[in-house]
Amino acid sequence: HDALPIFLDYGGSLGSTFHRYKNILPDNTKWSVVEQEKYVSYGKDIIKDIGFYYTFEECLNQQDINVVLFSGSVQYFPNPFKVIEKVANKVKFVLLDETPFGNGNKSEGIYIQHVPDAFYGVETYYPVHVFSREEIINFLTDNRFDILFEWRYEGIGTGIQIKDDNALIDTIDRGFLIENRLLEKKGELE
Repeated sequence: HDALPIFLDYGGSLGSTFHRYKNILPDNTKWSVVEQEKYVSYGKDIIKDIGFYYTFEECLNQQDINVVLFSGSVQYFPNPFKVIEKVANKVKFVLLDETPFGNGNKSEGIYIQHVPDAFYGVETYYPVHVFSREEIINFLTDNRFDILFEWRYEGIGTGIQIKDDNALIDTIDRGFLIENRLLEKKGELE
């Protein structure tokens, strides 16, 4: 059958990913965003082609989500593995995209991300989790998820730096499409 993807963009800001790709998505694709309170309030008032929600549970109660997207967001959660597992246990497909992975020694862990003032008008710093590829693959495959596809970004970086003791950490942005192999086939995309 031709099930439409019903997306939840977890940490999706004001829907920039949806607006970037809506011309290539199937007609009538439903898109929702779970975000911080100010984003949700603004989005509900101004952006009408996307549903905005305060929590994953609120969105799941109102939408029959079959794909959750973490596009450059999961690395900012205090415990990203718990979030991935919670979401992946309720939804058939999860996309981890634009996620930093270590590329060398002493890479996985929590670091400080330096965001130059060109992004927000003021220099900003965030804690960020840098993953190891082995760590995420072991976590996913040990927890009843199948990796359907994996990709890595090549070329020019984002301009955002991750540092440890004033040295830059060498990272690679990767992505994974995962499937919960235990969920019933309802909502499966073909």
